[in-house]
Amino acid sequence: MTQLVENGPAATAVSFLRSLENGDLAAVKALIAPEFTMQFPGGVEFADFDALFAWARGRYTGVRKKFERIDVAESGDTAIVHVSGTLSGRWLDGDEFSGIRYIDRFDLKAGLIVRQTVWNDMGEAKLKRQAGHGAAINPADKTSSAPGTSGASGA
Repeated sequence: MTQLVENGPAATAVSFLRSLENGDLAAVKALIAPEFTMQFPGGVEFADFDALFAWARGRYTGVRKKFERIDVAESGDTAIVHVSGTLSGRWLDGDEFSGIRYIDRFDLKAGLIVRQTVWNDMGEAKLKRQAGHGAAINPADKTSSAPGTSGASGA
């Protein structure tokens, strides 16, 4: 994405993702509704950030999102924002990854994020590594997707 997102639901989603990547939980919590939940591939769901970060630490050491497209649909005080692009970061063994596709859907009500739903190709990237098309992953890590830890927005 080349344009700057300055306000509205898209800015809320982008601010949430960047704050999560940077580990700024105070900023993250200012953007979410009390009933907020996050769902990741495989149906893994979180409402608590401590649990999210603990889950993520066993998958990779960090992730960053490149924004390639942001779509917004608004009706009254509700909005749906889709953010898509690619993930980059570092696996647990220190090898870097990049170019992994993702889509995040944000459901907002009255300007706050109620739900984030995450889709990505992290599982496919891990399978390719296991098959020898990249550096080996931690054999104990058989999961198919995850958010990052120094910012769990891979989330």
